[in-house]
Amino acid sequence: MRARHKVRRSPVVWWPAIVIVVVGTGLFASQVLGVGFRADRGEVVAGSQTTVTLKAAVTSEPSQTTRPPQESATPSVDPTPPVPLAPAKFDGARALKDVTALAKIGVRKSGTTNERLGADLIVRRLRAMGYHPEVRTFKLPSGATSRDVVARASGESTRVIVLGAHMDSKKPSPGANDNASGCAALLEIARNVAGRPLYASVEFVFFGAEEAVDKNPDHHHYGSRRYVRSMSAAQRKAVSGMISLDMIGVGSKLVTRTMGIGPRSLSNLLAARAKSSGFTLSYLRDPSGIGYSDHEPFERIGIPVSWMEWRNDPNYHTIRDTANRVSAAKVARAGQLVLDFVLDADEAMLVRLRR
Repeated sequence: MRARHKVRRSPVVWWPAIVIVVVGTGLFASQVLGVGFRADRGEVVAGSQTTVTLKAAVTSEPSQTTRPPQESATPSVDPTPPVPLAPAKFDGARALKDVTALAKIGVRKSGTTNERLGADLIVRRLRAMGYHPEVRTFKLPSGATSRDVVARASGESTRVIVLGAHMDSKKPSPGANDNASGCAALLEIARNVAGRPLYASVEFVFFGAEEAVDKNPDHHHYGSRRYVRSMSAAQRKAVSGMISLDMIGVGSKLVTRTMGIGPRSLSNLLAARAKSSGFTLSYLRDPSGIGYSDHEPFERIGIPVSWMEWRNDPNYHTIRDTANRVSAAKVARAGQLVLDFVLDADEAMLVRLRR
């Protein structure tokens, strides 16, 4: 029979430990424990404890119910749906305020201080919307300086839609309809486009020196012609279309115009979109061989164009072209059509324009 040996227990070595547990809101409950280690068994043993309540330095969050052990430690979170953007709404009343502000400057003859003041107003408006407008100056035959104001809303594509309107007016006219109305529409479209996702980039160009500077009728469109000359071959190819908004606040008939020397694809597309919206945008040929608006140099290099105009205005180029004669509703009708077009433009639509 095997003799039994008495087993000696190793002494327990004790260390203090503190366990802190969040209790309720704003309090900690702490336990001071005697924690020891028994060498012969490799065990940790707990001894006496003392409970102390401490005031928290910062308010803790309410306690959460403990998840059952069988559940995943990673909580399941339903993705928050994105907040949809409000429909883009062209505000004719807001646009009319800009018409009034520009016309209040007075005659904005190209190359004069008043034309520059009009450009300065437009720059301020664009900056307030978050744009970084570029002012491009150029010399006129007289030696005076005019300028284009250019701002861009970038899209995901390299394709570009150019929207243009001229800032100057012909003496003695304060140029409310011709063409503060077009400039105001561009500003309102720019306000709506800012911060929205776009497929095509939109370039807003406020042209200087559109009106003839002397008795030669072809001495005009200096700003738009300079803009086109400065474009590289790649930049010209990237432009899917150009819309000139010129005199869109007075008249009984809304028309889209081209010189008939370039593609009519953009005019046709806008007319179809107008029809689907319940109104008529008629096509009318620009009868001038030198062009009556800033679409001219774009059409000459093969870019699809549309000069959008309400007809007829018997007071243009006269002192009676004042803001009180401009219809906010007519500006909004043309402006909303263009706004919807740039927001809806996709690859298929833009490719069809340049076929």
